[in-house]
Amino acid sequence: MTLKTAAFISPRYAVNLADLMRMPPLCATFLIGSVRGEVSNIDKRKVDATIVELDCDAERAEAIVAVIRVRYDRNELRCYKRGRRGGWKRI
Repeated sequence: MTLKTAAFISPRYAVNLADLMRMPPLCATFLIGSVRGEVSNIDKRKVDATIVELDCDAERAEAIVAVIRVRYDRNELRCYKRGRRGGWKRI
């Protein structure tokens, strides 16, 4: 497996699980139902720091985030992008 392939496979975007649970169930299902990946905690000190990784290519994940941003601002539904060193940054 080449480095380029490995970068494609690893999830680069995520959505906050607590925020996602506040959305209408049908919206959440349509937005991330087919691309949801692993659930992980990005900050052990916070109760609401659990994320759902978007297991898809970057172009599709960016489109999902763009659709989310049409309705929700960055404080209503937190989205994250994986940085170069593996950490998550809110976008």
